[in-house]
Amino acid sequence: MNIIHNVNRIFEPTVSVFEKALVINYKKVGTRFFRTVSSGGLDACNTNNKQIDFMISNESMMYEDKFVSNKINYKFSNRYITAPWHIMDKLAESFPRWKNDTDFLKDMGAESYTELFFENKKDIIFVVRNPLERFFSGVVQCATSYFYSLGDIQEEYDFFKKVTGFSDDTIKIFIHLYKNTQFTDQQLVNSLPTEFILVTYKYLLEYRWHLLVSDIHVQPYLHHFLEFMHNIKDSSKIKIIDLKHLRSEKAIIFLSNLYENQQKGLHVGDVENTMRTLQFESNSKITNILASAYTSGNFIIKASGMSIFPIEEYIHHEYTLYNELRSSSHFINLED
Repeated sequence: MNIIHNVNRIFEPTVSVFEKALVINYKKVGTRFFRTVSSGGLDACNTNNKQIDFMISNESMMYEDKFVSNKINYKFSNRYITAPWHIMDKLAESFPRWKNDTDFLKDMGAESYTELFFENKKDIIFVVRNPLERFFSGVVQCATSYFYSLGDIQEEYDFFKKVTGFSDDTIKIFIHLYKNTQFTDQQLVNSLPTEFILVTYKYLLEYRWHLLVSDIHVQPYLHHFLEFMHNIKDSSKIKIIDLKHLRSEKAIIFLSNLYENQQKGLHVGDVENTMRTLQFESNSKITNILASAYTSGNFIIKASGMSIFPIEEYIHHEYTLYNELRSSSHFINLED
């Protein structure tokens, strides 16, 4: 099975399957949380995974004669679905029954991906997140990959050392922490002064911007959400919720109603335990440091006598769409 190339991919939604709805979100917009609650708990994710990472592209990523059912019909064009079982992704082993398009679509009660996403009788719920919070959370995710390999590339190591002025011992701390599979950002916060952390991330923003904006954890996604919504035939099925409201009692009731059997639904303890576990694994400590530094103007770049605001320019349109979606008739305010 040969992948042709990935330059034509345009949208990579994460879909969590509930009995009464499909929940669509994006990387750094609650994917781990929804994988947990849709699959039946943290322990069930490896054997009863109900969350799929799809790739939607302008051209088929496979040989079409072998994957004729992966087409999805938009209003003005045909696009193509790539799923984990197409590319022998290890994650595909965690799905209980979904080993190919036929099995998956049959289980969903749909004849095609077009019917699944655009003609579904279930609600289609889109999860959004404050673009600035998502941006910095994604940047921290990118930093993990960067520092994991920094010690293996001498030229990059030397340039990073020169620009930041860090000693070899300080850089070794970064590399050691990021190569530790049990790493949490609290360890980094406790190991190094805040100003060291800020210098590091300012380096990434100024000198390695291309690594950030080419990563799915930072890439804008809301315009794809809008296009998806415009293709759904029954607009009454569209629901929009905000990630920041998921701790509320309203959210617990809302999510519990996505299960056919209410006894399988969520309770306050379930959400709190899940949130607490995922919060421990997340990068919220550093994200908060970066967001505070951003508010204080630390990430303004000075060049040729001018002030450059790369973050604002990058997420400006995303903020506009975020506010529009939250103002739409489809938005459900789950804030207590």
